[in-house]
Amino acid sequence: MSKCHDCGAETTNIVWEPNICEHIPLCNYCKDAFYRKCKICGQYYPIGKINMVTSICDCCKGDEDMREILFRAKHIHKLPQNEHLNGTWVYGYLCDKNYINSSELEGEFLVDQDTVCQYTGLTDKNGKKIFEGDIVKLILPSGEIRYFKVSIKSVVRKVLCHPDFEDEVLRVEITGIVFEWNGYELFPCVDTYGVPDYKVMEVIGNIFDHPELLAEEFHK
Repeated sequence: MSKCHDCGAETTNIVWEPNICEHIPLCNYCKDAFYRKCKICGQYYPIGKINMVTSICDCCKGDEDMREILFRAKHIHKLPQNEHLNGTWVYGYLCDKNYINSSELEGEFLVDQDTVCQYTGLTDKNGKKIFEGDIVKLILPSGEIRYFKVSIKSVVRKVLCHPDFEDEVLRVEITGIVFEWNGYELFPCVDTYGVPDYKVMEVIGNIFDHPELLAEEFHK
């Protein structure tokens, strides 16, 4: 048990306080009476530091129409009341390198930072969100099945230069979403009809729970 940061009452609630960049204990009364949670980042802000009508903090203004920023990671059991969540995936806002604030579970959870994966902003053919670390399946027109690991990384590519440039080709570093297969790092592509390849892919697992899906025999 800890003492509430505001009133001193004993509490087990721990929340991230962005204004002082620390985790603080906060009882339910003070949390409900003096704080509001931003509906985008999931952080608690003192009344006066957040728009009470939209429930959006100053940092997230304008972000409501942008790509959803979402993370997931495996929970590490620490508190007795969270024991049943040990090893399960927690989804939400990454408020520290090993803490995720989950609006679904209404709290912050200690996670294994080696399993932290970011949402790519893409969805598969079934509308399922594609995360970094996911394994996706693609069936080619020939019937061949390929399995890709989803990553967010920087890769070097050769690109054609503008006609006014002296060089015809330059090597550039591009950071983005790549699908890794058989030693290749492939950016999302579109077919002749303008359909992105990830829209015909299917998420079938991830590298943490289903590493066997990337075994050599699955690429034969």
